[in-house]
Amino acid sequence: MTASPYAGPLYILKATFWFSLGNILVKLAGSELPFMEIVLGRSLVGLALCLFFLRGSGVSSLGHDRRMLLYRGGSGFIALACSFYALVHLPMADAIVLFYTNPVFAALLGFLILKERLGPRSIACILISLTGVILVARPSFLFAGTAGLHPLNTAIALTAAFFAGLSYVIMHDLGRREHPLVIVMALYLVSAPLSLLFSLPGWQWPTGYDLLLIAGIGTLTQFGQFYLTRALSVETAGRATAMANIHIVFVALWGVIIFNEIPDHIGIFGTLLIVGSTTWLAMEKSTEKRHDRS
Repeated sequence: MTASPYAGPLYILKATFWFSLGNILVKLAGSELPFMEIVLGRSLVGLALCLFFLRGSGVSSLGHDRRMLLYRGGSGFIALACSFYALVHLPMADAIVLFYTNPVFAALLGFLILKERLGPRSIACILISLTGVILVARPSFLFAGTAGLHPLNTAIALTAAFFAGLSYVIMHDLGRREHPLVIVMALYLVSAPLSLLFSLPGWQWPTGYDLLLIAGIGTLTQFGQFYLTRALSVETAGRATAMANIHIVFVALWGVIIFNEIPDHIGIFGTLLIVGSTTWLAMEKSTEKRHDRS
């Protein structure tokens, strides 16, 4: 059965909306708990939901291509942990903008590892995106006297973007062979034990309010992860990542309304450069794949 041409955009819209609501709760929980405990809570809730929905489906929860599912879980865990850290320690919109440089890292990984073509347009997009990152982060050695982002927090947000780009490529490949819930659960099967291990040294027992936030994060982001996986199974990774930039709009809106995070004109310009360049880059990759199939 052929998927509707509107299926991919609709899945992306749903995914980014649920993710943006989850981002709000991560920001709130981060003022109460260590970020790795939030990762653990999200992983446990997500794992329980996956097992519930897979119950009686006849689908193997461990999947078939277990090596690639393990890679998906590992890269997804690093992206998840770093993105939660960035959300807690950076303005929400800035953290998400830096995270959405992942198409740039996907292009570079494709060139360095898979020997994919990196043409002039791709190089231009990467340079424009890098300029946008500099304007959003505003490092002190270039912008003396301005309130820039903390360098370590910026680096962690970009690390999240790097591993998210890697994870998306793996998810797109797995989407042809594995059930979406199996691909989602691969993340939690890796992230649950690792986040527990990293949480133990500074463990802080959550309150009832904290548990409600964690349950909300796990539930909302589970919906987002499911629809993202659906989108990657019917869209090219390039088109899906381009459309996912709508997440930035949702998060910027919540940042202004809920956290009173008002971006300045330099940050807005940097954001526009990142959104424009990553969208252009993602669409180019999508066009290349269509030409390769023809």
